[in-house]
Parts: sequence; C-alpha cells; structure tokens
Amino acid sequence: MLRKTYFSSIFLLLMGLLMARNVSAQNITATIGNFNSANCAVGDTVVLPVTTSMAAGITTGAISLAIDYDTTKLQCISSVTSLNSAISAGFLSNCGLFGNQSPNGVYSATTRRQFRAAWFALTPVSVNGLLFNVRFRVLATGNTPINWDVATGGNCEFADEFADVIPNVSFVNGAVTCGSAGPPPCTPPSAIITAAGPTTFCQGGSVVLNANTGTGLTYQWALNGTNISGATNASYTANAAGSYTVTVFNAPTCSTLSSITSVSVTTTPTAGTLSGTQTVCAAGTTAFASTVQGGSWSSSATGVATINASTGLVTGVAAGTATMTYTVPGSGGCANATATRTVTVTPSNTIALGSAAGTNAQTLSLGAAITNITYTTTGAT
Repeated sequence: MLRKTYFSSIFLLLMGLLMARNVSAQNITATIGNFNSANCAVGDTVVLPVTTSMAAGITTGAISLAIDYDTTKLQCISSVTSLNSAISAGFLSNCGLFGNQSPNGVYSATTRRQFRAAWFALTPVSVNGLLFNVRFRVLATGNTPINWDVATGGNCEFADEFADVIPNVSFVNGAVTCGSAGPPPCTPPSAIITAAGPTTFCQGGSVVLNANTGTGLTYQWALNGTNISGATNASYTANAAGSYTVTVFNAPTCSTLSSITSVSVTTTPTAGTLSGTQTVCAAGTTAFASTVQGGSWSSSATGVATINASTGLVTGVAAGTATMTYTVPGSGGCANATATRTVTVTPSNTIALGSAAGTNAQTLSLGAAITNITYTTTGAT
C-alpha cells in the first residue's frame, strides 16, 4: 500500500512539472529591434526590424500589431520595407492617423502615437525571422523607447486559423538612441504630385499622376496608405478611386511623404427602360416614362408632336412621325445616356355627307323606298 502511494506521488509530481513547463513555454516571441548610433542626427530615417520566433507546430492566420512611439522624438513612416512574403498578401500598415492616445507607460496622452499593422489569410503560416522593417524619421536626438501596446486588448495578438487568440506570446520592446554628433542632418526632398488631367473621370478612364523629378530621387506610390506593388517610377497611372500619395527618397534613409491627391471615378449613367403608347391622334395626348430618374425629354419634330421635358406628356400636332429622346446627363467625364421612342401622329377623324344634297331629310309616302344616305370619313378610320 505504501509502495503504491509512493509511485502515485511521483507520477503526480512529474505531471505537475510537465504542465508547468507547458504553461510557461512561449508559442511566439515578437521583438522590436534597437537602433543605436552616435552619428545619428535630426532628419535621419532609422530602421527597426520587427521579428518573430514561432515554436514548432505553431501557425498563425491573423496578426494585429500596435507599436507606441513618442511624436516629440520620432515621425512614423506608414510604409514598411522588407515585408515577409508569407504575409505580403492582405497586409496593411498605418501610422499618424490616430487621435491622441491615453497615457501608457513612458508616453503622455499628447505625445503618444502608434504604428499599426494587420494581416489575415485563410491559410495559416509559420513565420520565423523578419516580419518587416518599421521606419521612423528623427525629430530630436536622444533616447526614446519603442514599445508594444500590450495594455490595449486586441492591439497585439496572433490568432490561429479558427480566429482563436494564440496564448503564451511574448512581446519584446525596442528603443532608439540617436546621438547629436555626426554628419549634417538629412535634407528631405520635395514630394509634390501633379495630375496630368482631371482627377474625376468616368469608369474605365484614368489619370497620370506625376511626382517631382530630380537627380538621385526614387519613389514609392501608395493608395489609401498602402504601398502599390511595383509603383516606383516618377509617374503613376491611376484608374481606381482613392487617396494617392508618393514618398520621394533622395537617400535610403531620407524621404518626404507628399500630401494626398484624391481621385474619383464616376459611374456611367443609363437612360433606363421606356414605356408609353407610340401612336397618338393629332390634338391627342399620351405619356412616356423611364425607369430612371433625373433625365429630360425632347422631340425631334415639334411640328409633328411636342413633349413635356419633365413629365414626358406627348401632344400630337400634325400627321407624321417624331422621335422622342430621354437624356440622362453624364458627369465626371461620362457621356450622356439616351433612349428613344418613335411616335406616329395620325390626323383626327372627320365625317361628311356623301350622298346628294337633301337626301338626309326625306318625306316619303307609306310603302315608298328611302333613298340611300351615305357618309364618308377621313383620318385614322
């Protein structure tokens, strides 16, 4: 009995140790790199690697990341570099578009801002090594922490293919140390977008956006804050609606982000389906209607038939045919849409006595035959 109790105690102890080891093991470690340079100066761009290390068998289908920084020391650059190919499809990043944050650790409510990134895919992946590089432009020298926002629920998470949050994730903070001595500050280039045509155009159209040019300049175009793959020339042909920007570089760590140029795409109008009677008598009326609102009516021959421009009421004038046109005006470079109906106007009917004069009033003796009385008609009959 004692021997059985002894082995039972050993078994429970081993199980406890294994469970404790399993709970403390990290499934994922996400790390913000550090930057430390005595030659760093105001205006320089610093690059911090964001890396992950995943335990064996761990995969992720969704990533949400938020990184705090101090706006008195750094200016965030929305676009990342060296994005891992495993998360390149469906990846989004943004910074500088969020309001004042609440105080968090070393940051005050007025200086705290965030870089945010998100990714989602139906097929989970395992990512080890570099996720991407996040970039900051130096506004003031000295030391400043770069911290994960783990205090806000949902801001820093990895989820599996079932949308369940992966437990035991460690988030390691980084820091920037920028010395005041060294080379002259970076002189950022200009970043100006000039549209070669109207920025509002009809569906299927486009406009060429041109950035300023100069020796040694390179470019990265973005739509709604997301880099456009392969759009690295001084010009970009925009055919989709949205907010376009360009980042102009004159050195790998020196750049300027342009202001937004908005592009609008207008939908091609349609005149809809027409209904109404196509034959009308002179002096008679009929009405046309369209299934689309906002258009106006016109007649090709007002001497044959007129039409009320807004109500579509047709009035016959004289025998003949006239084309009634319903026009819906286009906008933003789109052509007008039209629909037509042909109206035939027939003369009004007339009737006249066709037999000899006086035959329409006859006095006859009983049994006498009446002389035929005839009438003739003209017009549609």
